[in-house]
Formats: sequence, structure tokens, C-alpha cells
Amino acid sequence: MKKCVFNNNEQANLCHTMKNIIKIGLVIAIQVSLIFTSFVILGQYQSQQKFLGNSVDVAGKNRFLTEKVLLETTDYLTGYHYKQDPLLTLTQLDDNIRVLKDGGIISEKELISLPAGLLPQWELVHSNFVDYKTSVEDIRGNLLKAIPVTDNEFTSIKEKADKLVDVSNTLVSALAKHSKDLSEFIMSLQNVLMLVNISAHILLILIVIRILRNESTKIMKLDRLATIGSLSSTLSHDLRNPLSVIKNTIVIMRRKYENDMDETAKSHFSRIESAVSSIQNQIEDTLNFVRISPLHLESNSLLKILDSVLQTIMIPANIEINLPENDLVIKCDNKKLERVFANLITNSIQVMKNGGKINIRIKDQFDFGLIEIEDTGAGIPNNIMPKIFDPLFTTKQSGTGLGLATCKNIVEQHEGTITVNNNPTIFTVRLPKSPQDKCR
Repeated sequence: MKKCVFNNNEQANLCHTMKNIIKIGLVIAIQVSLIFTSFVILGQYQSQQKFLGNSVDVAGKNRFLTEKVLLETTDYLTGYHYKQDPLLTLTQLDDNIRVLKDGGIISEKELISLPAGLLPQWELVHSNFVDYKTSVEDIRGNLLKAIPVTDNEFTSIKEKADKLVDVSNTLVSALAKHSKDLSEFIMSLQNVLMLVNISAHILLILIVIRILRNESTKIMKLDRLATIGSLSSTLSHDLRNPLSVIKNTIVIMRRKYENDMDETAKSHFSRIESAVSSIQNQIEDTLNFVRISPLHLESNSLLKILDSVLQTIMIPANIEINLPENDLVIKCDNKKLERVFANLITNSIQVMKNGGKINIRIKDQFDFGLIEIEDTGAGIPNNIMPKIFDPLFTTKQSGTGLGLATCKNIVEQHEGTITVNNNPTIFTVRLPKSPQDKCR
């Protein structure tokens, strides 16, 4: 999600409200998806149990059909040919056994494929059925040919019918057990899914509360910054003129009475000038942070921007700054980037009171340019690392806490990023070679 750059508090609040709505919408979508998924899973298992119940009914009916075939065959033996032909019942029994394995619709009941664990029992039923069917068809054929059926043949067919009934009972029992186990599993699954949904619901509520709390904090911070911006605009006009008068007056008085002043007086004048400069710098920092103007994008040399920055800042004699030998041309607002690099280099100078080196590197990374500013200072304490880009956070007595926040705003307006690493301290600015000058 891209960040927005704003010129006023109402737009900022609107953006944060929209982000808040999107985040909460995602949380609700997750909850709804979880509930829907739970119903789908339960529905699948419940459908499976229903079809398994149909299988139990069909398998049970097969026992009845087996005995019916035997009865109809007996009628044939006794000469009652006008009754139903046993082959018709055999065909129905054959269809039932086939559908029982592969699934399908039989007698308006839908069946699913038999579970793999029950296939051995089905194979036993099928082999006994084939043996039984063959014997019935042989006896029926002999009767039609007027070939007498012996007692042994009748006894054999009865034994085969009994055996088919026995193995069918075994399959029915196995199906019933499987159905019972599935029912118990569904009950357990219902309890688990209920706990998962309740836990997820509580967790998501906590996430929503956290989102609202964080967004509320951000909006309060934006309100605070908006107040600062409003006050700074007024104060800049009200204070700049008096400060200029004070500064010019001090310069005139110092020049006029310089020969008559002792060291104490000179020290007082220097302190006044330093205080005025400090106030002017703080006003400038505040204005730079709250004034977010559109980018003026042009192709610029990063090395020239860095050279220009070094011409505007005071570099102590004990500080060595090493510029890169290579260069990179990118599309950017050179004035705004000068402000970024000036701030970063000045910060590095300030932390190296006893002297040191600042090494600046330019790297070309396909569609991006990297500018690294490394110093040999003591580093940034780990406990404040996450806060250094926050507005109003500062460790300097005379700082506004807006310098690095302004750098971050400018870099993000260029659709880039700024990061910092310790040991050694390296600020890395990553900029696209062709950013879009728009609200994002």
C-alpha cells in the first residue's frame, strides 16, 4: 500500500481513516473466510457421512436380494415358473454391488465410492456373488432344458447363498463402524472448529482494537504536527523580522564598538549571535518539515548535488569527507535532495566532535540509485534506532527532532527509502531513477 504525502491535516486524517477501514475490512474478510471454510469442511464430511449411510442401506438390501434370489430359484425347482425370474433379481443385485464400490445412484439413493479400507470386504462379497450367480444361472438353465437338479446341487446353492449373506453382513458391519467413526470425527471437528473460530474471533478483535489504537495515535500525532505547522507558519512571519533586526543590530554594534570591547563583552555578543542562529535554524527545520511542496523533477547528477551541499556547510578541520569517484544521473528535485544530504552530513559532523571521516558512496542498482553516508562516529544507541526518523524525537538539547523526519518525508516523496545501520553508522538513501511527482 503506497503512502500519501499531504498538505493539510484533513487529507492526512482521511488517508489514515481509509487505511483503518481497509485493515479492518481485511480482518473481517479473514473472519468470514474462516467461518465459510469451516462450514465447507463440515459440509463435505457430513455429505460423506450421508452417502456412507446410503451405502449401509444398499449393502443391507443386498442380503435381502440374495435370499430373494434363492427363494425364486426354489420356485423354479418346484415348477412355479410363472413367478419372477431369478435372473432379474440377480441383475439388480449385481448393479447394487457395483454401485456400492464405484458410487452412483441406485433406488434414488446417491452413493460415493467405497472407502479404500473396505475394498477387501467388498472383493469378498463380489467373488461370492459371482460364484452364487454362476450356480443360479446353471440351475435355471438346466431346468429350462428339463435336466433334473440333484439334492447336492440345491444344497450347494443354498450354502453359497448363506455365505454371500454372511460376507454381506461383514461388509454392512464394517460400513456401519466406518459411519460411526466418521460421525464421532465430525463431532470432534465441530468442537475444534468452534474453538478455532472463537479464538480467531477474539484474536481478530484484539487486532482491530490495536489497529484503531495505533491509527488513533497516528491521527493524534498528525493533529499535533498540524498544530505545529499552523503555528510555525505564523511564527515564521512574526519572528523572522525581529530576529533579523536583532542579528543586524548585533553585527552593527559589534563593528562599531569592537575596538572598545573587552573579551567578556565579545563573548556576550558571540553568545547572542549563536542564540539567534539557533532560533533561526529551529524555525527553518520546522518549516522544512511542514511545507511539503510538489517535486520539481529534473535529471540531476548526484555528485554535483553532493558538491553543492559541501559548499554550504561548515566542515571542521578535523573532519575528512571523501566523495565517490563515480557519478549517477537520476530524475529528482535537487534542492530537496540537497536538504537531505546536508542534514545527514551535518549530523555526522556533529557526532564526531573529536574528528573523523565521512565516506560517501554512490551505487547504481538497475532502476534505483543508492547513496551511502558512512561516518566513524560512536554510532547510534540501539534503543533509539527505531525512533530516529520519528517527528519531534531528538537527543540534542537544541534540536527540533524534525531533521531526519524531514529527510524521510523528502525521500518518500521521491518514492524512495532511507535506512540506517550501526557499526559503522551508515545512512542509506535508495532513490528510483524516475519517480512520479504525485500524491502516493
